[in-house]
Amino acid sequence: MKKNIIILVGLFLMHSCQGSSKSFFRPRDVSTDSALELSLVNYHRYHNPDAGWFSFYVKPFFMGSTNKKQLSRYFLPNNKTCVTLDESGHGNIDPLWLNVISPNGSFYTSTLSLAPERKVAGMLFTFYANITQTIWLGINTAAMQVNNNAHLCETDRTQPGTIPGFENAYQAFNNSAWCAGKISACNLKIGGLDDIQFKLGYDILKNDESHASLYLVATAPTGKRPNAQYLFEPLVGSKNGSFGVGLNAEVGLCDFKDKTCAFMVDLKYRYIFGATERRSFDLCNNGDWSRYLLVVTADQLLNSQPAINLLTVPTHVTPRSTIDLWTAINIPVCNFNVEIGYDFWWRQSEKICKKCPIVAGYGIQTLALCTSGSSASTATICQAAQGSNVTVTDATFTPITDADLNLNSAAHPNAHSQKLYLDLGYTFNDICSTPIIGLGVSYEFATKHALSQWGTWLTAGLSY
Repeated sequence: MKKNIIILVGLFLMHSCQGSSKSFFRPRDVSTDSALELSLVNYHRYHNPDAGWFSFYVKPFFMGSTNKKQLSRYFLPNNKTCVTLDESGHGNIDPLWLNVISPNGSFYTSTLSLAPERKVAGMLFTFYANITQTIWLGINTAAMQVNNNAHLCETDRTQPGTIPGFENAYQAFNNSAWCAGKISACNLKIGGLDDIQFKLGYDILKNDESHASLYLVATAPTGKRPNAQYLFEPLVGSKNGSFGVGLNAEVGLCDFKDKTCAFMVDLKYRYIFGATERRSFDLCNNGDWSRYLLVVTADQLLNSQPAINLLTVPTHVTPRSTIDLWTAINIPVCNFNVEIGYDFWWRQSEKICKKCPIVAGYGIQTLALCTSGSSASTATICQAAQGSNVTVTDATFTPITDADLNLNSAAHPNAHSQKLYLDLGYTFNDICSTPIIGLGVSYEFATKHALSQWGTWLTAGLSY
């Protein structure tokens, strides 16, 4: 019986340290998106009568996310779509932790919500070279701009805060003293080149109606390290290289006037290697958003500092395995091609470990007004300075240690999505190099910890 109780307590503690709120979101890479890369292109490569040694394709594209409510649950405490700020301790967040303080005799209250949205515009570049009759090289990347907006919104505010620069939640979450964890109410933009994907393939079967190719795939990192300055920060590229294998195959279904209606499939596995990034951590015993508490030292109990600065440290992050399964049917009608496709994408949960210890000697500040003060090692973001939900003051000063950090709170969990698309192309068979143009639309359904998003693109390509 005693052994069972110990096991149950252990499981409970493990679960409690998992947390629900996350401080970091890693979107799916554009340059390794098989649906965007292969739509129309895969068929054109193998069915182009003028196919030579080289093929080149460009795709201007735009994508916009749609699952704002799901993303707000991902970031906000306890998976809520909105939270209440209440200085009396009866809300989800006590604004005292944010230095938002109401006039004497009143309590600051408001409702806070997020509606995170991501927009991406850019140009995908795809290049294929036939090294021999059976060996080929593919290179894929994208020049793009990302716009992220958390859409921080505060409503139903009773009165402004009394401290200059901390009159509302907008100002509090953009505290100039914070080195990380800010929440912008405006667009955050970044532009650059996405990671470069390389494929080295071998055609084990190739004829007019079918083919089968095995390939090695790798990516070269091109991005900057995430710095955790903002929640839902925009990212282009990464610092994580990857390596894997893939299979690309096609089976002819029927013929339309010397052209083949084809079923195509591409299965790609990659392992993404680790790199150093800055991540912000919650505390295991203090719950979601404990990174926004205030901390003090034993000799400066009234000189509080934001915990987010202490709890944001260099971290070794390994995204690990990812799988991309793409299938499509291409139907040729005269010079037109109608392609209907499906893509399943999955990425394993991140594995993270700190590279250096946090600064020692800091404990959580107690808000309790009835004590001379020490620390409040069990404090949560909703607790207040007075009333029934007051912080509990420790008998002796209790500093935060590395063992208190909830590593899960800073790791992106496993994610997967499913995408459907329709692409309409036109091939100029009577022109040298057989150019192709096309227009595609897609919708991606986020089934877990990913982006639901719609997309559209143009295709232009030729072989020579």
